Parts: sequence; C-alpha cells; structure tokens
Amino acid sequence: MKDIHLENSLKLSLVTLSRESEDKFISKFEKVIKLVNEISNFEVKINFGANKKKISTLREDKVRFSLSIESIKKLSNSFLDGYFSSPKILE
Repeated sequence: MKDIHLENSLKLSLVTLSRESEDKFISKFEKVIKLVNEISNFEVKINFGANKKKISTLREDKVRFSLSIESIKKLSNSFLDGYFSSPKILE
C-alpha cells in the first residue's frame, strides 16, 4: 500500500485513524484502485467534435452578501493574518 502514500494523504487531510480503521480504509481504497486500473484498460476513443456546443450568453454576475472577516475567524482556530493555516506540504 506504499504506492498511495497513505500516511502523507492522512496527514494532509488532518485525519487520524486508529490501526483498525486504517486497515479498513486501506482495504477499501485498494478496491477503488483496482477498479480504476480495470477501467483504464479499456480502449476508449474520444471524439472531441461530438461535444461541441454553441456557447450562449453568459449569466450576469450579481453582488451578494458575504461573510465578514470576524465571522470567518470564528470558524477555525487556525486563522492567522487573514488566512487559514494548513499542514506543511513540502518538506
């Protein structure tokens, strides 16, 4: 299961799993990977011309009420200098 970089994925998603939950997750994720690999074995010809559509007039943008910075700060403990902090991605 090293191929999916499970530890890194869990770290980035801020999810911690018990050993039992981790084993269940790995089992289910391996099934998904197998399914994706099976699908990728099919030869599918893409016909880009079949998907051409005429673009109609785009919708008008409307100014709407948004949340204040103060109310956003209350959503997380990791709000710093106008941004939400996240786990370190590059080491």
